[in-house]
Amino acid sequence: MPTLTVSRTSTKNRDDLWDVIADFPNIADWNSGVKTSFATSSDERGIGATRHCDLSPAGALEERILDLEEGKRMVVSVDQAAKAPVKNAVADFSLTETDKGIVLGVDYEFTPKGGALGRAASPALTKAMTKAFSKFLEEWDAAA
Repeated sequence: MPTLTVSRTSTKNRDDLWDVIADFPNIADWNSGVKTSFATSSDERGIGATRHCDLSPAGALEERILDLEEGKRMVVSVDQAAKAPVKNAVADFSLTETDKGIVLGVDYEFTPKGGALGRAASPALTKAMTKAFSKFLEEWDAAA
């Protein structure tokens, strides 16, 4: 499975940064890559919580929280991806304190669609996703 890691250092308050990512159903409020998002489970924040995301410009994801360390880390699985180049994925979002500020991080592991052709295209897809996740981290930081 292809993987990528992206990080950004923020001078924002850790709790404010955590509040943004922990508001699981409302990612569309600050992430320009998501047109609309909403909870699809009664629990909106804990392990097992699910959401639907309509992507911009096209596509949709069904996501679920797999693991959670309050204030530090949230692991989210992409269980279904419509009109997106991945079959499934796992994103590990983290906040790590350093002497220079809080490091926002994402480790992303995915299975490309398309069998052998998808695997052959995975380096280009990884490059595009790295760029997209860098923007994601900028927007997360700005939203806090």
